[in-house]
Amino acid sequence: MATQPDSTLSGAQPLPWGDYASWVGAQWQELLARNPEEREVQRFLEHNPALLPGLNEAAEHRSPHAGVVFTQPRLQGLGPRQYPDFMWIEGSSDRLTPVLIEIEKPGKAWFTKSGLLTAQFHRAHQQLGDWMAWFLEPENQLTFRRTYVDWMGSFTARPIVPRYVLIYGRDVEFADDHSGVRAGRRFVTARTNETLVTYDHLDPAPGGSNLVTVHLDTLGRLRVRAIPPALVPGPQLETLARRADTPVAAIKEVPMWSEDQKSHVLSRWRHWAADPR
Repeated sequence: MATQPDSTLSGAQPLPWGDYASWVGAQWQELLARNPEEREVQRFLEHNPALLPGLNEAAEHRSPHAGVVFTQPRLQGLGPRQYPDFMWIEGSSDRLTPVLIEIEKPGKAWFTKSGLLTAQFHRAHQQLGDWMAWFLEPENQLTFRRTYVDWMGSFTARPIVPRYVLIYGRDVEFADDHSGVRAGRRFVTARTNETLVTYDHLDPAPGGSNLVTVHLDTLGRLRVRAIPPALVPGPQLETLARRADTPVAAIKEVPMWSEDQKSHVLSRWRHWAADPR
């Protein structure tokens, strides 16, 4: 394991972004080198959502609404194995863009020995197609708004225009292809509003430093799954505190926070949760 940087945080002082980015980048590379199972990658990204693709491209005014990333969000009518692994909702003045992300075990291959895309890849890619079809139904869009959007604010006038991301495989499959055929197939495979990336393209983005990972359970309760150590408490956290549970366990698990820092954030969280605004 990579050595954690020394930290003597107290009060509301956050972990400097540079320290966190260096630490999580090293942890991420160590994880990938072990060819982890998908569940290990899921847990790591839940605790470090700054690695999720797309955050570097999102302008400040289009950053994730409410400062949250949903882990394994339910899409009513689809089975558990068809749920996205992650989702965040990007907003702009004229639209709402749910960014739905599918991950697979990093060791899965893009190509067969004959250079064709594998059946495993096609199955993973089809997940994105299932989500596209789901959002085409007006009733599903209304359900999505009620479930994931309405508590964040009034956005009824903004159309929903999703984006879809598949994180699959490693760059090594393309590095040895001198013909360019494999790269070409990856390029033409993506459909409109889709992004296909390998795990090698995931780097910590400053835009994700304040993201809290949450899960909406079957009873409609919003549970905080993880909090990043670079978090700076602010207005978005106040909104979340009034909607979600009190994340005692999540705060306890934050790496590189002192006990003073944990106590401070927990105290502020309880204060915001009690505010009826």
